[in-house]
Amino acid sequence: MTKAIKEKVNSQTEKQLSSSSGIPGPPEEKTQATEITLFFDPTIKDSFKKATVSSLREFMARIENRIMLKSLRKSVSDFIEFANKPVPSYEDLIRIKEVYASTCDSRVLPNSVQHNVPAWTMFAMFFIVIPLAGNIIKERDDGSLSRLKTMPISYVSIMLGKITVYSAACLTQALVMILMGIFIMPYLDLPALKLNSDILALFLMSLVSALAATGYGVAIGTIAKTHDQASTFGAVSTIIFAALGGIWIPVYIMPETMRTVARFSPLNWGLNGYYDLFLRDGNIAAISPWVLRLFVFFIFCLLVAFFYEKCKSTG
Repeated sequence: MTKAIKEKVNSQTEKQLSSSSGIPGPPEEKTQATEITLFFDPTIKDSFKKATVSSLREFMARIENRIMLKSLRKSVSDFIEFANKPVPSYEDLIRIKEVYASTCDSRVLPNSVQHNVPAWTMFAMFFIVIPLAGNIIKERDDGSLSRLKTMPISYVSIMLGKITVYSAACLTQALVMILMGIFIMPYLDLPALKLNSDILALFLMSLVSALAATGYGVAIGTIAKTHDQASTFGAVSTIIFAALGGIWIPVYIMPETMRTVARFSPLNWGLNGYYDLFLRDGNIAAISPWVLRLFVFFIFCLLVAFFYEKCKSTG
């Protein structure tokens, strides 16, 4: 290919110089194009194939331009004195700088750790549904809940006590996952998780996620009649929320229909909130839409549990 390019350039240069001096130049010889054969797996994605071919063509174009400039310089050396002239630089004059869109000067780049830490944090939080619902059913079966109701407190107050304890457990899970992302992941040859300066926003995001998870557990524990019902429905529904919400498969590679469905998953709301914090250096204002959705989901679950328990008591 290099030989063919040089022959083509020399032929064109001699023709141009000969025509300008009035001397007929040699007849132009047809240069045969050379080929590069790329073998692609039939199952490979078309986007990856196009990106590979585009990168190769860009590299070949740069090499061709450099060969052409050097050959041209050599061809006209007999007509123009190049003595003591500096050799021209072939470095790129225009460069492309890639920056992720952000409302502030962000240097945080998305990576596997920044996805998996919040994803599995949300997944672990919502699995608190199983022990929480099981505890509610156990207290109802052994009569502990009936004795608590004899006290001058409401059913919501009893559940709020459980929510406080189990939310603390969820926050502990989130803290452990974040610390693993910061300190443990680098020992596995993975990038360390980088936190932004707004720790209060990170705590608020974790708190409302924990409340949403425990509120969901209270609703299931109140409605389910047996421990098997609660554990089965809680586990299956959490897995479905995780699958649809982008916990295992990122939402951006899903089909458009699945992306629409993912918007209704509370785990996806929490994941998007963490994305705003870890990837875009967001603050409380940036995560407020996701915080509001999770808190409304928490209130909705409490109302479902309260009215179901009230209807069951009066019925």
